[in-house]
Amino acid sequence: MYRLFVVIFLFFAVNAFGFNSFDAKYKFDFSGLTAGYGTLDVRKDNSTYRLDFEGSTVSIVRLFYRFDIRIEDVFDYRRKTSVFYKSYQEAPKSTKRVDVRFDNTTLAHVVYEKNKEQKTYTITSKNGVYSPLSVYLFFLGDKFKFKKTYFRDVVVSKHLYRIAIVPLGIETINMDPLGRKKGQMRALKVSLTFYKLTRDGKLKRKKQVKRLVAWISLKDPKIPLIIEMWHIIGKFRARLIHIDVR
Repeated sequence: MYRLFVVIFLFFAVNAFGFNSFDAKYKFDFSGLTAGYGTLDVRKDNSTYRLDFEGSTVSIVRLFYRFDIRIEDVFDYRRKTSVFYKSYQEAPKSTKRVDVRFDNTTLAHVVYEKNKEQKTYTITSKNGVYSPLSVYLFFLGDKFKFKKTYFRDVVVSKHLYRIAIVPLGIETINMDPLGRKKGQMRALKVSLTFYKLTRDGKLKRKKQVKRLVAWISLKDPKIPLIIEMWHIIGKFRARLIHIDVR
């Protein structure tokens, strides 16, 4: 469940100059069964966006697998640089804390703690090193072409990934649980493919790690409406169920 909770930020399409703070709630499914819920809180000030996310498995799932996660991500939209990224996750027999500080656009320092054993890492890439929140921001400042591939090197936990982002087109999707016409929304469909890098920004292997598809709202706030990820044992899905713009 960890990556599904994390990737909610990897397509986060926030317009740095267009709207106020907001709260959103997501439902997470696995092969059609409700697995968990997550809340997204975004606050804007004069120079930064702060994103806080909390997610956990539902009661019936916790009988078999308990999982809780909290994420903080701060991005300076005036300087167009990541500030810091923190995560805490708790599962049976495992507790992990990650604290990432971004010195500049090409260097990040990671403190990784698992079951109270702490390690430090330095991550660098000549292409830039960013937090998950930054991934979709560059789409909003520049015109992009459909079917063209764009790249972003992103720190997730203690690892560095190169994400290939392809805007596939505009689609009409239905967000109403009963499929009623009032739930129809226009959305940007985006494909994201993950490739694992070494901590100095070199490609570990050409084979993709994961591939995700997201549908992003065309209306402000431009956030993910639906995210889907396929796994050998089934399909994960995140769906927006509530939003409150402040």
